[in-house]
Amino acid sequence: MESYQKKEMKSSVCCWIAENAPGAKYTTRIIFFILISFFTMCLFPVPESLSSPIASEQRERVGEIDRELVKLQNGKKSGRSKKGTEVKGIRHYTNSEYARVVFDLSSIPEYSVDGNDEAGNVFRVILKNTDLLVSSEDCEIEPDRGLLKCLTARRVGSGIYVNIFSKDRSRIEVFKLASPPRMVVDLFRNPGGSSSALPPAASLPGGDVSGKRKVVVVIDPGHGGKDPGAIGPGGLKEKDVVLDISRKLKKLFEKDGRFKVHLTRSRDNFLSLEKRTAIANRSRADIFISVHTNASRKRAARGISSFVLGRKATDKEALELAMKENGVVIGEDSKVNYIVMDLMNDRKEKESLKLAKVINDSIVQKVRSRRRGVVNLGVKKAPFYVLFGAGMPAVLVETSFITNKSEEKFLRKRWYRDYIAASIYRGITQYIDRSKTAFYGLSGQ
Repeated sequence: MESYQKKEMKSSVCCWIAENAPGAKYTTRIIFFILISFFTMCLFPVPESLSSPIASEQRERVGEIDRELVKLQNGKKSGRSKKGTEVKGIRHYTNSEYARVVFDLSSIPEYSVDGNDEAGNVFRVILKNTDLLVSSEDCEIEPDRGLLKCLTARRVGSGIYVNIFSKDRSRIEVFKLASPPRMVVDLFRNPGGSSSALPPAASLPGGDVSGKRKVVVVIDPGHGGKDPGAIGPGGLKEKDVVLDISRKLKKLFEKDGRFKVHLTRSRDNFLSLEKRTAIANRSRADIFISVHTNASRKRAARGISSFVLGRKATDKEALELAMKENGVVIGEDSKVNYIVMDLMNDRKEKESLKLAKVINDSIVQKVRSRRRGVVNLGVKKAPFYVLFGAGMPAVLVETSFITNKSEEKFLRKRWYRDYIAASIYRGITQYIDRSKTAFYGLSGQ
């Protein structure tokens, strides 16, 4: 700024010389005046307050930047990083054989799992770069009964240490879900036992001292409450259709007498996806069936299909359907990476495929007897959240396309829903009859 002022002063002096120096006789006076002006400007510079208004605005902006930098520096010193994950809630379900703990998160963190290999009843899950937003009561869980004895969550350094205590020797399984982000921790009693072995009949749900036992079936009507599922062009809601079919199916099993059946929901209420599987595990179910209606952006799409859990979807349509059912926006492929890390149902995949085929063929055959043009889309695989963590053969049935105007009309009809329920029942009983030794003991009773 001073340099600019000096140049401006010199320019003014030069102009004055040109106007007021007609001859050489004034040269000495002119030189003297220039020198006096130069030294005066050096000794007494122009005050900044009298300088250009641009300088004042620059100083104000510099001051603002300085204050912002101070705030950022203070925030790093006194506050925790806001880029980490936050635990928004902790939920749990438990019985004597099984427990599930669900962490509601802002994002999926890096984590590690440690366990007491000798005792098999103390586990630690470490959530890295994570903070707690829940109350102290939610950080200390002590159920009155069940496999889960105690859970504590504490912040240590930049992470969360979750200590889980089991009442008996157990094994732990952990997997992640997205949209919204969750981490699910499952505890199973007696990890040393074979996954296919069955306890004595009298100790099983529905068992009796005669050596016979009832097959436990858990039926899951998809969606519910605030989640209507897919909606047809005529306004028919998926949640209403599948609840009606599931209730009919439950009556058929109860009438049979060989089954003990549970509904994950018996009314129009919302149920989280992870709780549906937890109910099946907690009930020690032999079979888990999730009932849905199909949907597609293509209004002409139609047909009947069944799904089992798979790391990779059979085709693009299967992946799109899984993402819709999971509540993930189609096209967010990165979300899929969160949910294919650890699929507990791998060991049941073969039996699930057998069950799905029998059910799917039964539905197609039954419906074709009354309705022409039924399309059999077959059995497919896809990463459905609702099947994650199931400890038994698990199948998701897509009865028809509710987004197809013609099939929506059939789904409204009572007889059609009766046919669907009867077909699923028949398929499951056929599967049970082919697996007598697994369900009724070596005697085949």
